[in-house]
Amino acid sequence: MIPMWAITGAPTREFLYERMQNFRSVGITQLMIYARSGMELEYMSDAWLDRCEWICEDAEALGFTSIWLYDEKNWPSGTCNGEVMRLDPDHAIRALCVTEPRPGEYEFHLRRGTEMADLFDPEAVDSFIRLTHERYEKRLGKYFGNLIKGFFTDEPDIAFFSGVKDAAGAVRILPYYEGLEEEYLQLTGGKLRQDILRGLKIGSSFWQIPFNKLVAKRFRTSYSDRLSRWCGERGMVQTGHLMNEYTTSLALKCSGHVLEVLSGFSFPGIDDIFTPLDTDKMEYLTYSSGMYAIEKRGNIGGLAELFALGPCDMTLERMCTHFFFCAAFGISRYVLAVAQTDARGNVEKGRYFNPFSETQPWFESFRELGECAALAAKWALKERDCEVAVRYPYEPQPLNDLLANLADAQLNWKLLLPGEETDAPMVLACAEGGIRIERPGGFSAHFGALKPILNKLPRRAGVCEPDGTSAHGIFLRTFKDGSALVINLSGRDRDLLLKTEGKSVAFHLHPTGYFTWEPGAEPKKLPERIFDLPADGWDIMPDSPNTLRAEFENGVCEFTLTENLPGLHLVLRNGVEPADVLLDGKKIETDSPCRSLVQGFRELYGESADFTLSKGKHVLTLCGKSTDYPYLPAVFLAGRFAADSRKTLSAYHNDGKGLYGYAGKIRLIRELDLPSGTDAIRADTLNLAAELSLDGTSLGRRIRNPFCWANPGKSGPVRVELTVFTSCGRLFGEKAFLDPRSNWLHEFRPDNGKEILAYGKN
Repeated sequence: MIPMWAITGAPTREFLYERMQNFRSVGITQLMIYARSGMELEYMSDAWLDRCEWICEDAEALGFTSIWLYDEKNWPSGTCNGEVMRLDPDHAIRALCVTEPRPGEYEFHLRRGTEMADLFDPEAVDSFIRLTHERYEKRLGKYFGNLIKGFFTDEPDIAFFSGVKDAAGAVRILPYYEGLEEEYLQLTGGKLRQDILRGLKIGSSFWQIPFNKLVAKRFRTSYSDRLSRWCGERGMVQTGHLMNEYTTSLALKCSGHVLEVLSGFSFPGIDDIFTPLDTDKMEYLTYSSGMYAIEKRGNIGGLAELFALGPCDMTLERMCTHFFFCAAFGISRYVLAVAQTDARGNVEKGRYFNPFSETQPWFESFRELGECAALAAKWALKERDCEVAVRYPYEPQPLNDLLANLADAQLNWKLLLPGEETDAPMVLACAEGGIRIERPGGFSAHFGALKPILNKLPRRAGVCEPDGTSAHGIFLRTFKDGSALVINLSGRDRDLLLKTEGKSVAFHLHPTGYFTWEPGAEPKKLPERIFDLPADGWDIMPDSPNTLRAEFENGVCEFTLTENLPGLHLVLRNGVEPADVLLDGKKIETDSPCRSLVQGFRELYGESADFTLSKGKHVLTLCGKSTDYPYLPAVFLAGRFAADSRKTLSAYHNDGKGLYGYAGKIRLIRELDLPSGTDAIRADTLNLAAELSLDGTSLGRRIRNPFCWANPGKSGPVRVELTVFTSCGRLFGEKAFLDPRSNWLHEFRPDNGKEILAYGKN
């Protein structure tokens, strides 16, 4: 695992050292230094490079194995935060724009943009290397090839046409480089502009195939190969991912051809910011593209940037399952996006938030998450079966649909470029509105008609329901060593059978779980005598203050107390865009350091002295130009209280009720009689990470189902302590995510309407 460590603000060495020390304490051995929104240092300045040098020096001292360097500020990569174009405007991206000033009349214009470098131009790419890679080398060169393992490039894009004149009104806008039209003429015998015009008149893009071949080749040689060569000469790898890999139309537009360009990366990677576990939403094309490049590089592993959109209450079980889904496609390193040093970047990047840092109360569980990632990485290096090869053409085709159908049919596939040889038993290509069967031959108008042929393909294993029918809503990968991996994409509990090597292996899949099988192994079975923890009788003690986010409407937030409440305090944003708030018309001083919020937020907030509020209605008023950001609230009310979504507050009675805005550890304690002969103890944690202790002795932490602990021989009266670790998601309430203008903000919001605990006092 590689936390994508965004260095925000202008942190001191002591602050960074403390964060790194805490990462090491939970088993993290790799970090990526990431320049992102929220940093208050000039990018690539001495002050920035000082921080990078501190990190490398302290990483060695703390026993980190790997540091990775992100090669840009934000994204897309290739500009050194725009400096490439500022130094030489002729290094800006070029575009061939086709406009239609009058119906049926077309004009061509060569334009340059303002926001992206010309990644076709070797001189522009060399400028990017001088301004970025060589500056790092001057400061950090002694770490290259040992501590520093490589550079990560993020979404370089040959079609990033922001700032290109005529782009908005163009009927066609295409990537362009000097000599493109001559190369097109040599390749096709036709003139590019004439072919584009003819295509517009007849409603065809027949010119796109040779065009994409040319731009993909140029992009690879000028960018991917160039960066990989530079890194390789210094004992490092070039990694990262391309822009918009998830559909053929977008991938072809942004890179010419993802298979061609990504294969130029010495350690190929992909990006899955959505990370669903849903059979209808899986990015099979993205992962298959990565697998293609990984296998071209010798199947020694690859990289995935994961989880950026969250939500921030994503369970650790779901993360584990994604690691294994990555492994099914040869991906062995998992970049955790994003691990901000603090949350000030949420002002600019405000539509999503999923911190992989101490901001998460489950931070201690990084150790167990890392163990899962390490196991997945071993599976990534296995040699995969392949029953079907699928052509990835140089023109848009519905490959996602075809790959989803192959997954549903439990077949292993790989992608091929047009004309590429393969020994796969079947070769398919989308063409002419259907599916062309190159091997063994034929054509099918739809996938269903292929099933009789597909069913005859030899396969190592299959998964079925208990009644023997083929299972759907899963992903199956088989390997040449006889092992198999099954991912649950149905969102529900499943009892299934793996048919392999003449055996029928029964196994259970949890709603967001996975199952692995290796030859000769028997699936793990739950112990026979399991004691389920009782639902009530618990003392439930939060380790931190409860919080209630002020959710403003027209600058006003009302809340109600059912009784007088002492020990309350306001927590007000003051470290970035300080907020101005009145409580019942009065200003409350918040000059004390924040102690109520998680790390990453507490640095940006001040806290008031404790006060008492009386029973009844109270009002918080947002003043002046203060902004209440979705993931950087203006103000919280904090203290020991119970609260609900209606903003009704009362005293907390150690019963687990009213922890609506709580983020932290929760300790549940009670005495019980453990039956003699109990093999294991099971808890319903609502999928939160949890640790179980008996009579003060920890039995360990669990981060995924089954939340079951082996009994060390205890029976009779025993003191049980169950500690559950929440996410940070409950800090943010619900109202901020209802903005209809942002699909991401709404779709990837934390689910703060659900219960936090399955247990209670009574």
